Amino acid sequence: MLQLTEHELRLLSELEEFHERDIVPLINLAIERTSPDSELSAMRSSLMRLLDAGLITVELQTFPADGQNRNKKLDARAVLTDLDEWLAYGRFGDYWHYRNLDDVPHVRPNIVPTPKGLAEARRVLSTRGYQWWRPGR
Repeated sequence: MLQLTEHELRLLSELEEFHERDIVPLINLAIERTSPDSELSAMRSSLMRLLDAGLITVELQTFPADGQNRNKKLDARAVLTDLDEWLAYGRFGDYWHYRNLDDVPHVRPNIVPTPKGLAEARRVLSTRGYQWWRPGR
């Protein structure tokens, strides 16, 4: 069995609640605040390992939904490799957001756990509890 890192466990646990998640809330909720470069690197490497382990997939979301691209499968490795083209830090405060907020339709990568990923997330949550890494939880 793959030994998951702390960030990987956090990401999976956040995916369990909604069974899919936009990448921006994931990085803002699950990755420790250090520096933008190290946070982006941690997010990329954690998601790549989860993808390689068959615990997640990456889909494309569009808003408003255009009927053609809603939840379209992407080249997940390419999206994760190019996270710095999707994300920016600090424009509106001390958090991550999408680089091109004005694009219409809004096209965003969505992280989806596989059945195997959901099972692992539930196992982790049963032992550690909801958002165990956040103060006051």
